[in-house]
Amino acid sequence: MAPLELPGLTLSPWKLDVGTARFDLEFHLWEQAQGLSGLWDKPREGLSGFVAYSTELFEPATITRMIGHFQTLLEGIVTNPEQKIAELPILGAAERQQLLVEWNQTQVEYNRDVCIHDL
Repeated sequence: MAPLELPGLTLSPWKLDVGTARFDLEFHLWEQAQGLSGLWDKPREGLSGFVAYSTELFEPATITRMIGHFQTLLEGIVTNPEQKIAELPILGAAERQQLLVEWNQTQVEYNRDVCIHDL
């Protein structure tokens, strides 16, 4: 995944082998200094973390998609912190297009001279 850049916040993947997950799904997040910002030579804060999950329940692609949803949620919070949580976005543009448009194209031509139970 490409690092997520937000004003004052940068997210990037970090692999950490924790062995066996204690729960079905674990999100571990913490703030930590990321070094100097360069412009004013001030320490910059960042969000670090990892996801531990049961490989019997989740595929790596599912976890990657969840992390993408979390990043989209964080972007929405940073963009509009006053927005109600129920109104924050969770799907990225491509996934929203697939779900609402592509998968929703269910129109099919059928013979209108036949009763519904025959179809």
